[in-house]
Amino acid sequence: TGFEPPASGPGPVRNRSRRPDGVANFQRLVGDYTNPILKLEAAEVVKKHGEISLAGKGYPTPSNQCWPGGVPYVFWDFLVQMLQTPDHITMVYRQGNEVRRVRMNASHPAVVTPSSYGDSVGRYEGDALVIDTVGIRKGPFAMLDMYGTPFTEKLHVVERYQLVDYDDAKDEI
Repeated sequence: TGFEPPASGPGPVRNRSRRPDGVANFQRLVGDYTNPILKLEAAEVVKKHGEISLAGKGYPTPSNQCWPGGVPYVFWDFLVQMLQTPDHITMVYRQGNEVRRVRMNASHPAVVTPSSYGDSVGRYEGDALVIDTVGIRKGPFAMLDMYGTPFTEKLHVVERYQLVDYDDAKDEI
């Protein structure tokens, strides 16, 4: 329900709600609003979403409001198909209506029009596909993760993908 922790330092928001076996409870999304990466305003939003979840209610997300998930929220969907041409990569996520386009070996324009998926440019560094995204639009249901963590218009996302074998890829975001 979140991102992998970095090699050192504070990591991403994690689920405080646990099942009896100690695994994060996906049915109760209660983000750790005490995480030091969160500013006060963001911690309050995450806490509010957690309280709604603990009350057994759902809170609005891009998924349940039929809005584009956008970057990075869409990353919770691990099933993605990548279609590559020499100058573009098209990423199609499980539901099929989440489609993202990455321009290869290009630069971001001087002025980016914000959108749910932002402006994504890609390149290869050895065998790793690196995707750099800026211009991610804030919106009524825009959030970083399943806990409702908000972001600013300055969000900059860098992804790295490596093919492990024909069916699996390793990602680092």
